[in-house]
Amino acid sequence: MIVKGVEKVGMGAIGFIKWAVVVLAGLIVVAGVSAFVFYRMGLRPVDRDNESLVAIDIPSGESTAAIARRLRDAELIRNDRVFVVYARLNSERVSIQAGRHELSPSWSVSEIIERLSEATRADTFEVTFIPGSTIMDVREVLAGHGFSDAEIDAAFNAVSDHPVLRYRPVGAGAEMEEFVVGASLEGYIFGETYQFVVGASAEMIVRRALDELYQVIEENDLVARFRAVGERFGLEYEMNIHEALILASVIQKEVADWDEARQVAQVFLTRLAVGMPLGADPTFKYVANMMGVPWDIHLDSPYNTRIHAGLMPGPIAMPGLRVLLALADPAEGDYLFFVAGDDGITRFSRTLAEHEWLTQQYCRVLCFEIW
Repeated sequence: MIVKGVEKVGMGAIGFIKWAVVVLAGLIVVAGVSAFVFYRMGLRPVDRDNESLVAIDIPSGESTAAIARRLRDAELIRNDRVFVVYARLNSERVSIQAGRHELSPSWSVSEIIERLSEATRADTFEVTFIPGSTIMDVREVLAGHGFSDAEIDAAFNAVSDHPVLRYRPVGAGAEMEEFVVGASLEGYIFGETYQFVVGASAEMIVRRALDELYQVIEENDLVARFRAVGERFGLEYEMNIHEALILASVIQKEVADWDEARQVAQVFLTRLAVGMPLGADPTFKYVANMMGVPWDIHLDSPYNTRIHAGLMPGPIAMPGLRVLLALADPAEGDYLFFVAGDDGITRFSRTLAEHEWLTQQYCRVLCFEIW
């Protein structure tokens, strides 16, 4: 009797499970149908009868989610999540372009995305900062796009809250601000070509270049990699981002070739480790240019690595991606000297005597020209 009772209970439990499965399946079907209906509704025009056009500016580098919110706020689409899903499902066929687009609430999501995928070059412009450029070069580029000195000064002052600048020590580069406004940003404005919508402000341009450096640091894990480089060479201090930008800026001015940059990085890191001055001519030339005085190898400034050991207070130029990655992965070796020859070849040596001989043999022009 007990066994039969158990069997009856078991059969009842099985029946309940079957019923629960059926109910659950039904709920899944209902949920799926509801989601499908919601998705289809979200693709429809906001107002089929309203054929007016609305101008929408899509900044360069803006995410699909941000674009969707922008369109939703302009009442051009019904639902931003539906827009994002549709854009991702069709990413191989369409690609949203930066610029000014004229869109209508009478269009469906598919029509809007098709229009957003059309180039609008007439409504955009490009700004190029070349790796190796200085903050004075940045000012010239911005002025060339029609910005006044006051607008450029305001842009530099307005970006002090940018997250990438948390790597910059308090007061770093302040001494150069006396000569050029924005000098404390030296090395942080990343060298690249950027596209902007017509009407973009100088601040938007500067922030975009800072965004790019921040992204490069994050994507390439440079904080950890530079710290490891400092430990590898036995430096007395941690090789943080600011210090790395300083050293990379010097390498950038000396040489930009990938393999040579890695070896030059090894030379400079070894010099820092043993307490030798970097001895880089671009450093005293940089500070002379900023101060508006003639180049002088004996110029007394903490930026002059001919007469002062260690790193300068700040970078002397904007390092490019290749040089940053070279510094994050220096070549092996124990070289202490290098010279760029007239033939374009950089030669490395371990002793001063060897270095002087190589200089006399292969650098008869470049080593005596004013850079």
